[in-house]
Amino acid sequence: MSIVLTIANNKGGVGKTLVTLAIASTITWLQKNEPSLLPNTMRKLPILVVDTDPQANTTEALGIDPVEVPVNILELYENPSVIETTSGLSLLQASPKQKNIVVVPSSIKLESISNTLPSQIDGRTRLKDAIDRVKEYYSLVIIDTPPSLGIFTQNAVVAADTILIPLTLTKHALLGVSNMLTFLVTAKKSQNPNLNVLGLLVNAYDKRYRLQTTLLKAIQKEYGIFSFETIIPTSSRMVENIAARRNLLHNIAADHRSILVDLLKELFRRVDKPVSFHKG
Repeated sequence: MSIVLTIANNKGGVGKTLVTLAIASTITWLQKNEPSLLPNTMRKLPILVVDTDPQANTTEALGIDPVEVPVNILELYENPSVIETTSGLSLLQASPKQKNIVVVPSSIKLESISNTLPSQIDGRTRLKDAIDRVKEYYSLVIIDTPPSLGIFTQNAVVAADTILIPLTLTKHALLGVSNMLTFLVTAKKSQNPNLNVLGLLVNAYDKRYRLQTTLLKAIQKEYGIFSFETIIPTSSRMVENIAARRNLLHNIAADHRSILVDLLKELFRRVDKPVSFHKG
């Protein structure tokens, strides 16, 4: 059965879209070029990317116009069973730019239910209800989330088997991490006891800047092995690929591609052998 991976951080600008695309793109690139590096269950089945952020950046990066798409995640939240119906199949949009990635597109109108959904008895489980109906058809389900701890992130955490927390190295890099971890501890106790928090993933790292190197060392000291060993470097080619709706690994430097493959390997290891949070 497919793993459901949620990418979450209540702070904005930390690279959630980049990390979502990095994982999905690396899997599909390996499916085409080096399938032997993937588990058997991931070598053919597509990736399902679920965009729960009303900004819809991931939806757009995968080549889908969130305004023009006929059906989107709003319908799924309103009726989780719609995903099993003939009309509901239009929720699942094959990325026109990236082979073997299927998308549940977000909507700028998603905020219209942000005040009413929490009051519903099943308001925090609707995303899980929908994903559970289809996840067996995918090698991995990745949920991208908005920069908040609101109802859409709550749904994504309840639906998840695993959580990955991305970070970028700014002077405010650690702000919000403590709140995020507290939120996840509470969610694990009260709503999702099997939740596995994989750790913190630094991305967009530029070693030319002393401040970034200093912050990286501080994070590694503060969070120890809870911080991923793999670090995604900054890359103008990756940024260009996102803008052009291409696979993130398209024509990037060989060492950067190797880093993304290493990230996937480390992610698999952490799924198999969870790392408990501790400082230092």
